[in-house]
Amino acid sequence: MTISGKSLRTIIVAIVCANVTCFGLELHKAKSELEFEISSRKQLWLTGGNKIGKGPLKPSHVAELFIRNLPREQYKSKSDKQYHPISNFSSFGVMKKLLETSAGQSMSRQQRDLVTTGNVICQIGKISDEVGNHTHFRLYATTQDDAKKTAEAFVDFLISRANRNLEPLLIKQQELNKKIVDNKNSIAETEAKLGTVQTELDELKKTVHYLSASEAKNTISKLNTRIDDLNITLAEMRAKQEATNQSLQRERKKKTTQDANLGPKDEVTELMGKLEAAMAKNKTAAIIRNQAVTKLKAAQSKLYKLKKTAYDLSDKKIKATLLNLYKIVDEFSTIFTTVLSELEVANAAWEDETKETGLDTELKLEQRLQDQKTELEVLEASKKTAANLREQAERFYYLAQQVSQLQDSKKSLNSELLDSENAFTKIEEKLANPGQELLPPEVYQNKVTVYPTQSGFMYESTQ
Repeated sequence: MTISGKSLRTIIVAIVCANVTCFGLELHKAKSELEFEISSRKQLWLTGGNKIGKGPLKPSHVAELFIRNLPREQYKSKSDKQYHPISNFSSFGVMKKLLETSAGQSMSRQQRDLVTTGNVICQIGKISDEVGNHTHFRLYATTQDDAKKTAEAFVDFLISRANRNLEPLLIKQQELNKKIVDNKNSIAETEAKLGTVQTELDELKKTVHYLSASEAKNTISKLNTRIDDLNITLAEMRAKQEATNQSLQRERKKKTTQDANLGPKDEVTELMGKLEAAMAKNKTAAIIRNQAVTKLKAAQSKLYKLKKTAYDLSDKKIKATLLNLYKIVDEFSTIFTTVLSELEVANAAWEDETKETGLDTELKLEQRLQDQKTELEVLEASKKTAANLREQAERFYYLAQQVSQLQDSKKSLNSELLDSENAFTKIEEKLANPGQELLPPEVYQNKVTVYPTQSGFMYESTQ
């Protein structure tokens, strides 16, 4: 559970107010056990400046006591750090504090009314006889019992004022003591953590050789750049691999489906069409030529049988026709021979291309794909190695930073501990040899004498 500063202060106040010993002085008890003596010798009612008291409220008794170590106060001025004696015990503030004590709250209504007038406390001054160094006070009251209560309330007020100077020191002492304990615990924890981290860093130094956290940080930056470059190269290589893979799949599909619409097969198909057309024409020409030869023979046979003049024209036409037919046949033969030659060349080229493009291309693509795969593996291995190196550098940097931070923390804690111990020692010395502002007020022989006043008691209500 974490205790806030305010709660801690409250606890410390409660402890010191419960009179727990605090390394020297304790808070002075809130109430002193006074011994009262009753005397019949009448005393005058005196006020400030030893003047005869006046007013509608007149006391019937007076409590006389001698006190030393009167509490001192610091003025509100920041430039004045000295403690000064209380200069006016008849002020409204003092009267108010008097009534706030437990004894003040038990006073009669008449006495409380008298207190509020400010004509209750009379400081006679210091005396140098058997009670030297004590201040003489007279406290006036409306009854003998109220005189006792007023004396008790006044002593309680003086003690509370002395404690107001002492309490901050005791609280500060408690706070410093706790801080010292906490600092020592924190130092021990920090040293334990530092030892663990330093051991881990020393073990890591056996595999890495960075001289400082700064060097490791620079390496991390360089490796980050290297990994970024590798990622870009990997992306490019994967794209190339995908393109090669797609080309290979197309090549395999072409081989499987005998796709004849690609490469030199286009030319072969065209030449095959030309050849078929030439063969058809050649066949037709051969039929016509045979018919012409038959007619020619028939014509020659009739030539000898008929008159020459009768068949010359006919013979010329037949010869002309025959010659034309021979010419056509020869042209067709030439076309046929030419197309056939071109076809043979195209077929040879197609076969060569098929062998090289169909088979060798597939092999080349497969080899390219394998090379790209190997290159990808190399790049991935480089990336993995760079990532591992970066992780080592990051681990070194983290541990080195932790060691530095823990060392700084330990140094700071040691400095705080030294400051706290010095401050604690000063408070101890101050409490062991307290100044007058820290001493409790002392009533001479712890005795209070109660006298009647000469004027007698007379109470006039102001209501």
